[in-house]
Amino acid sequence: LEGAVSKYAREVYEEAKKLSADQKLRGLGQAEQFCNYYLLTFPTAKNAYPIRMMLGETQYMLGQLSKDPNVRQQKYAAALDTYVKEVEADPKGEFLALAAENAIFATEEIVKIKKPSPRPDAKDKTPRDIPGAEANIIRACDVYVKNVPKGPKAIPSRYKAAYLFYEFNQTEEAYKRFADVIAVAPGSPQARFAFDLTLDILNPKNDPAAVNAKAKEGLKIAALINQKDDDGKSYRETLQDVAERSSYKVCEMAVEKKAHADAASCFAGFVKEYPTSDLADEAYYSMSVAHFEAGRFARPFLVLRCGADRRKLEKLVVCADGRVAFDDHVRTHGRARADAHVRADDRIRAHFHRAVELGPGIDDRRGVDFAH
Repeated sequence: LEGAVSKYAREVYEEAKKLSADQKLRGLGQAEQFCNYYLLTFPTAKNAYPIRMMLGETQYMLGQLSKDPNVRQQKYAAALDTYVKEVEADPKGEFLALAAENAIFATEEIVKIKKPSPRPDAKDKTPRDIPGAEANIIRACDVYVKNVPKGPKAIPSRYKAAYLFYEFNQTEEAYKRFADVIAVAPGSPQARFAFDLTLDILNPKNDPAAVNAKAKEGLKIAALINQKDDDGKSYRETLQDVAERSSYKVCEMAVEKKAHADAASCFAGFVKEYPTSDLADEAYYSMSVAHFEAGRFARPFLVLRCGADRRKLEKLVVCADGRVAFDDHVRTHGRARADAHVRADDRIRAHFHRAVELGPGIDDRRGVDFAH
């Protein structure tokens, strides 16, 4: 009996695929019934594994063919559950990677039907619950990564799940998941996007020292910084810029706290670490101001400032009694420049959504031939 039911289910399925659209819907409905009957009656039989995959494919196609949005959503949801069961049934099974991949496709179709849930406003940093449809995408991505860690969709799936946590302001989980992407595939585009978003998570904390430490950490990852962005700019340059500006911001915060002695030491450290930075001139100037505010001038001293051509040296005399004003012409807009890249660069943000779409897409979904 088991063999006969299995054979008949396969025949109904294969014949249904050959029918016209209207007839195919009815034929696949019959195939779904026979597959469900088989799995309920013979759940541990040898043929249960291919029949379950057939059921998932049948449910997916029913979702594609139905004109009723509610029915479509139900069938894709059923396909998702079936594919996940197929993955969990045999960690070395023939259909492992395909079932895990198709589970992601099913969740994406559900989101299309329901339409993507509204994301929080960019200024709203309150963590939000992830809606059911998007939560299913994360579930399917996690199933794929866990069971097919070296599969072609593993890195895009890791990034896709992390990005959803990021979009709904669950930054702690997003931060950990972005770190996984970077650690597993530092040379991938997703790693570069993940690193940018990691910096973006740190910025609202108003802790430029943490941003600086993270940027320096990234600069040590050769596969990451050897990449170029879509505009052809070296990612090494991007992170170097973040490191410099966040370091300068640390010094500025010391000034804001009126810790002038600490600020002077900080600016001195800045010019020593970043002597060729475009903020070095301003750092020299700010260092002299900090020394003056700290009351350290027993006598006049010279501040050397590199000119715009990086060769000419100009001398500024700072007087201890404060009666001689600083030359306004040397005041560049250091604060504005320092803030320019303490947060993730906005020009990169436009690419984030496209980066998510580098993951599993509906267009490259593969089918299964059960005829053999």
